Amino acid sequence: MSKKQKKRRSNEVRDWSSLPKLPLSFISSQLDPISHVFFRSTCSAWRTFPPRPKLPLIILANHTTTQRYTSVSFFDINSKLLIHLPKSSFEFGSFFCGSSHGYLAFLDPASKVYLINPITGHHIKLPKHNARYRKDRQFIGRHFQIKLAVSAAPTDPGCVFAVISQCHNQVDICMLRSTSWKTFLSDDYDFEDIVFFKGYFYLCFYRKLYCLDLEANGGTGMIINIPLALPEGLSEIDESDDDNCPTRAYLVEFSGDLVMVLLYESGKDTYFEFLKVNFEKESLEMIQLGVEDLMFLGISLGIGTNAKRYKGCSNESMLLTKLKKYCEVPSVFCVQSSHIKGFLKLWHGIDQWDALGWLTPGYFA
Repeated sequence: MSKKQKKRRSNEVRDWSSLPKLPLSFISSQLDPISHVFFRSTCSAWRTFPPRPKLPLIILANHTTTQRYTSVSFFDINSKLLIHLPKSSFEFGSFFCGSSHGYLAFLDPASKVYLINPITGHHIKLPKHNARYRKDRQFIGRHFQIKLAVSAAPTDPGCVFAVISQCHNQVDICMLRSTSWKTFLSDDYDFEDIVFFKGYFYLCFYRKLYCLDLEANGGTGMIINIPLALPEGLSEIDESDDDNCPTRAYLVEFSGDLVMVLLYESGKDTYFEFLKVNFEKESLEMIQLGVEDLMFLGISLGIGTNAKRYKGCSNESMLLTKLKKYCEVPSVFCVQSSHIKGFLKLWHGIDQWDALGWLTPGYFA
């Protein structure tokens, strides 16, 4: 074949939509989450293949021996693949603030918040935040400067961005075209987690729940304390009792309910307390997770789901989320647990990487 013929052939427009669906369906089922996203974006016909339920990709930060972070990659729990995406680069020295709707959020050294779509490279810049940037703090998942939650996809013009700051009893909100953040103060405690659930932002401090109602107080908005009765046998947490005080508290949407999860760490022992918020009865109800239930907790948006939704999700692939090998316990992956890095290294051979959070690739599809 001559060079002229090769050039003419390379310029031909290929009709990918005409390929048989049966082999395409098989190919689609064998792809990792990121490749599956690119597969569905090839043409409109291929996009008719439904997005497969995908376990969240674990966000990992690579670092040198001097603990200076160099890049972000993603680990697929099911296929045990480490995926590098060049478009997921961040400004050196930034703090990770969470992930939602397929975007990673960071706080840069100038205290500006920005979001990155690691597949497309799309950037969203938000106004400068009043959080004090701490140069002496390591860029690791167990410590957050600010934590971000969104009311919708970040590209939605009506999306509200809300953040809580470490060691501050305030919530700050803005929108895409805002030039500054609007601050709401609470007279109570420092907030530990924030989530958008059924039209409202909810916040927590241990077993205490708050709601950010943007329509309250004549439309100016305010933080409202939601009184909730404790389950029988539970008493108020004594903050001075370090042995019985939770390490962290989280809010997760699980099976259509808002669930409060408390992490307790005592020596080598780690355990979780699961409390469902019953808004009608104004109470917290203790619940037990099933063996195949999964929870992902930390700085990223909390995720509660069930392993049965994921094709090929085996006990072996779920080992990363378990705290003890071969134990029949609910699988909880918490990036703020001190045990996680050891499990990444021991069971998956991942060293020189710190777990920051997770990304749900289904939002890309």
